[in-house]
Amino acid sequence: MAYTQAEIQELSIKFNGFTRYEDKLKFYDQQFNILPFTLPAFETNLFNFFSEENLRRFEAILREERNSGIATHRCFFFDKEQYIFSVRPVNSNYLVFNNYLINRFLQTGAYIKATIKQEADLIQESRSPLAIMLASAKEMVNLLERRVAMDPRRNALTQFATVFFKGLSDFRAWKVPAISSKRKKIIELYLYTLGFVYGEYMHALQFHHASQYANETPVDIQGKILLLKEFGFIDAIRSRYPFLNKTDLDRKIEDIIYLITGERMSVSFLRQ
Repeated sequence: MAYTQAEIQELSIKFNGFTRYEDKLKFYDQQFNILPFTLPAFETNLFNFFSEENLRRFEAILREERNSGIATHRCFFFDKEQYIFSVRPVNSNYLVFNNYLINRFLQTGAYIKATIKQEADLIQESRSPLAIMLASAKEMVNLLERRVAMDPRRNALTQFATVFFKGLSDFRAWKVPAISSKRKKIIELYLYTLGFVYGEYMHALQFHHASQYANETPVDIQGKILLLKEFGFIDAIRSRYPFLNKTDLDRKIEDIIYLITGERMSVSFLRQ
């Protein structure tokens, strides 16, 4: 963006009027964009997010930052007048700097939670989509964690996914991100924050999935049986006792249903 001298003078007066480093940092980012590169967009599908293409982009960003650093310093010259805008952190400011970027990236979390709430409102009459999304999220986390744990090489996936899982772990343990006072790479802060965001995403899925049940009035006995059928509970009983003959198996199902519901009924009712 091209600035006139009058615009830069006005920005310089405002910038130098801030006494707190945090205020200077926010102002600098708003005017000049502190990120010198475009970060890969977050996807709730972790296999897509940690695709080979994105891993190459993460590595390229890391190399770029190592070679050129981060855009924390801008100079403008007009008629031999120099205007300097610098938010380059010194040791005492890394905590503030890291905290600012993490909170900037956490805005992704607000978008994801709003999206989940919208999806939950649209499918109030059906439980399966949220249940499937939650199960899929858990499965992707488990599979990626196993891949990272079983691979002793320090390849791109283990390097970047480990940081991501640290953020996810901190969400589960503390519900607030850990802010380091040491210098951190932007891609490291980004992946850590997205791990935290993914924890929020899974929590939102679980919350809205549970709310669908909590907001309903208790169902009658027939409704309970339908739910047991829907979630495969009765089929699970049958598969657990394959050695029983038909009569004994029907009796076993009736007994278990009685223990769960407090209602005694025949298997003929369960087959309706």
